[in-house]
Amino acid sequence: MLLLCGFHSRAQDAILQFSVVQVENNVQLNFTLKAGFTCNGIGIYRSADSINFTLIGDIQGVCGSNDKNESYTYTDYTPLKNSKNYYRLQPGSLGASGISGVFFIDLSENEVLVYPNPLTSTSAVYTLNPSHEERTMEIFTRDGKHTYTSKPSRGSSFPLPADHFIPGIYYFTIGSGGIERFKGSFTVQ
Repeated sequence: MLLLCGFHSRAQDAILQFSVVQVENNVQLNFTLKAGFTCNGIGIYRSADSINFTLIGDIQGVCGSNDKNESYTYTDYTPLKNSKNYYRLQPGSLGASGISGVFFIDLSENEVLVYPNPLTSTSAVYTLNPSHEERTMEIFTRDGKHTYTSKPSRGSSFPLPADHFIPGIYYFTIGSGGIERFKGSFTVQ
């Protein structure tokens, strides 16, 4: 395990761009080293808390170039499911890069996920929607009273406005054209 503190390193100067994105059931890291920086190997580190990082892989050999920017891609095939994954790079002896993260959604075991649950200001309902079908979410109280209708969406998530609900348990349905596709519940504390 590697513990990296908040300091500025040469790696932060050397890395021109660093992004992470979920691609199907993996996380893809894309980064570019600026011209003029070289290193011997790049360590790839992941963390669940953005503080404690563990080496998950590496890119071996000489990296970077004196003449031009060099771009790299690394795929994490075992990201932490339904949670935030934080990544950091360590290009040779240049030190540690800044942190980039992505919330990895895995709906292979369930068709719908509310995260975080109980509700916070960043909670959302996540579903599969590969065909980008227009859907709406309806929310009901425990006793069946309708309390909220989302705007139609062709995406795979619906934000939950935490300030709209009083404490309790709520139920939701997501559907289109009168056909219910998903249902679930969430808690407001």
